[in-house]
Amino acid sequence: MKAVPTQIAEVTHGGLGVVAIVFFLVGFLCASVAQFGIDRYVSLSQDNSPEVLQVAADPVEKELIHPNPELTPKEVVEIQLAGLADAHSANGVEQCFLFASPGNKLTTGPLNRFAAMVVQPPFAVMSKQVSTLIGDPVIEGEEAMVMVSMLDEADEVHVFEFHLAKQSEKEVRDCWMTNGVLPLGQFASPSVPTIPATDKEVFQEVNATVHLIARME
Repeated sequence: MKAVPTQIAEVTHGGLGVVAIVFFLVGFLCASVAQFGIDRYVSLSQDNSPEVLQVAADPVEKELIHPNPELTPKEVVEIQLAGLADAHSANGVEQCFLFASPGNKLTTGPLNRFAAMVVQPPFAVMSKQVSTLIGDPVIEGEEAMVMVSMLDEADEVHVFEFHLAKQSEKEVRDCWMTNGVLPLGQFASPSVPTIPATDKEVFQEVNATVHLIARME
């Protein structure tokens, strides 16, 4: 009668040992799988992170266009505005500044001062323009005027008058460069919100109004 409990105890002890081994093996396998997943995730993260950081830390630097006598007044204005509007370029503002005339640079430069000026009103819209219309230049001898209308994110039209002149300095002789930019006003777009922002009639209407006001003055 006393031998039976001993046998049961031995079997029970042996069964617990097997169960413990099974649990140990299952736990080991789970831990291995989890560690593999963590290592794989870290590996992928490390492989991708340098590329992301490089794009963020290294903005695109485009080749600069320099003044030359072949460029028309309208083309000069287009180049300047394209530079200011290019938020991904590391030298967009510098591109605009290159076409400021030597006399203009004396009052708006150096470059860092110019860069701080163009992000302030009324010129800030030039770096946040939604749509732009550049008029045909009015040329009188070696001076030119170009009217520019810009639509901003609030559907308001900003009008500027670019004054350019052919330069006499040796380095930029006969090149059209900007002597100054005159802000003429800010107007509510008559097309809001039914006409697309790119509709030229909106800008032409504002331009005609501004020209009329300028002549009356």
